[in-house]
Amino acid sequence: MTFKVQPPMAVRHAILTIAGKDRPGILDEISQYLFERGGNIQDSRSVSLGGQFSMLFQITGTEDAIAKIQRDVPLLAEQSRLQVQLSDLESTAQSTIATFPYHFTATGKDQAGVVHRISHLMRVLNINIEDMHVHVDHADDPELARYRVELDLAIPRNIPITMLRDYFNHLCGEMQMDWTLREV
Repeated sequence: MTFKVQPPMAVRHAILTIAGKDRPGILDEISQYLFERGGNIQDSRSVSLGGQFSMLFQITGTEDAIAKIQRDVPLLAEQSRLQVQLSDLESTAQSTIATFPYHFTATGKDQAGVVHRISHLMRVLNINIEDMHVHVDHADDPELARYRVELDLAIPRNIPITMLRDYFNHLCGEMQMDWTLREV
């Protein structure tokens, strides 16, 4: 008896982005949609703010499965009343520059422009912000309002961390914010 060895199926990677009005059952609908078309969820992020949500899924599947998912995106958007987009992971991937993972936190009095000033510094230094969380405690009382921003950073290996600490010290000092930077 002779066995014929099948070549391995090529796996394709994609990013599925979904946003809209939050309600129970959305994850069930999306995961069923992907499963029925041969897609597999590899990684995901989700956030819900003020009754709106956004989800990102890194998915994999055969060429045929990803093509089916792409073909039916308009159907999913119409049936779920959500904004849906599928992008090839390879076309959205960042350059393969070597980086160090760091976590940055700044806290202080609530004030406008904090995220802009910090993100502008990251842009100038070519540091990628991979994740961000912003929260204001006691937002209803301006005297007690405390602002907190947390960033997961991919810092290129050619950037001296001591120089970056000096930049943060100067910038956060101007905004009267306490800050920390630690390697992850």
